[in-house]
Amino acid sequence: MLGREDAGGLTKPCAFVVPAEGRAGSDELAGELKAWVKDRLAPHKYPRWFEWRDALPKNDRGKVARKLLRDELAARGEAT
Repeated sequence: MLGREDAGGLTKPCAFVVPAEGRAGSDELAGELKAWVKDRLAPHKYPRWFEWRDALPKNDRGKVARKLLRDELAARGEAT
């Protein structure tokens, strides 16, 4: 998850999700994920937006390259 600004200029979580095989990203799946996260984290930590991906970018160590995702949001004017 990364921070993304909402219309009011507040930073809120945005999740980049690779759906399980046989599932597609949808509003229904987003609702399921929000409910699951709200049961396990503080209410303000659930993602407000979901970005569906086929794969997440990886760095040279095999970890998710959050910098690339952050740069992509910044290029769209949505990153904090």
